[in-house]
Amino acid sequence: MTGKDKIIASGITLFASEGYERTSIQRLAEVSGVSQGLLYRHFRSKNDLLLHLLQIGMSQIAGTLLPYSDQSLTPPQAYEQHIDLCMALLPANRQLWKTLHSVRHQPALLSELGIIIDFEQEVIQPISTAIVRGGYADSHTLAWTIVSLVDGMTGMYLLYPNVYPLDKIANLLKSKADVLFDS
Repeated sequence: MTGKDKIIASGITLFASEGYERTSIQRLAEVSGVSQGLLYRHFRSKNDLLLHLLQIGMSQIAGTLLPYSDQSLTPPQAYEQHIDLCMALLPANRQLWKTLHSVRHQPALLSELGIIIDFEQEVIQPISTAIVRGGYADSHTLAWTIVSLVDGMTGMYLLYPNVYPLDKIANLLKSKADVLFDS
């Protein structure tokens, strides 16, 4: 593992367990097993590291939405694949997603970082477009419903990873695709 990889891994771990605000550069370097100088060579600041982690997370989220752009899939099939992709990411990247969920609830921090997330454009629109293409009514509300279901599953898993029945919930959500798209 390179020094940069160690810093990224330590940033994910520390930000998830101790919080972004309570994690110092000194602590990041110490846990990474690198000097502060090497840390600064890769990331200009703690904010820069967090921005990098946000980019990784946003890329993962965008990847989970790809089924909606596959015109060979019906919207219910895309929805099921969306859940499957989230299921593949969540356990493997729990600490990263925990950090992302924490940061997204801190508008002042997002503003300080210069992050503007156009949730409507980046998340809702791709889902809504697929729903329209499938001939379903009220695509905007249905897209928000899908995001709410997936986000709820994600949030509960992040809060209660040892007891939340992630596989069962994901399978239940997928089994209800016909009900969701019949509304």
